[in-house]
Amino acid sequence: MKTNKITRTSTYFILSLILLLLFFMLVFLVTIWLLERIPLLQEQIDISKEIEYVHNKIDPILSKEIGKIIKKYSLHYSLPPELIIAIINTESTFNPSATSKKGAKGLMQIFSSAHPKKVKGLKDNELYYIDNNIRIGCWIFSEYYKGNVEKALTRYLGENNDRYIRRILKTFADIVIWKTRELKKIQIKNERIKRINANLHL
Repeated sequence: MKTNKITRTSTYFILSLILLLLFFMLVFLVTIWLLERIPLLQEQIDISKEIEYVHNKIDPILSKEIGKIIKKYSLHYSLPPELIIAIINTESTFNPSATSKKGAKGLMQIFSSAHPKKVKGLKDNELYYIDNNIRIGCWIFSEYYKGNVEKALTRYLGENNDRYIRRILKTFADIVIWKTRELKKIQIKNERIKRINANLHL
């Protein structure tokens, strides 16, 4: 009887070890399967993240909407999106309903009286629409830019305000530096992922 008990105990012990080994092997295989499928991080920064960098209190939903439209029109008018972000940040702090004392409207502070052809067909309140406002703002700036960004900003603002222009250019530079560093972080992470994936196939 004692021999049978010892045999059963030994059998259970061996079976337990086998099951434990099988479990660890399964965990190992699943881990490898997952690691082999680690995707590379996308080597670009969403414009909404650039907006949130300069204005960290903005609603993420609003930043995504504004970012999508900035991307659309900065590409159409061959302008760096970071510059448009800097202009909007300085002009309206990303408030689509912003109205200046002089009557400039929306995100990019458009004067309808100064650009009657560009606002033709729009009702006065439609200048506050994000798409309309950024489209017209980018259109105006693209026409003002003749190789000198300071002169273009002076014309856009309608006055020679050095402090205001420096603020826009500083924000522009800050975004570009931040974006460059973020892209570097992504590239470093991607290199690590590539090394892990390569080692798994050795």
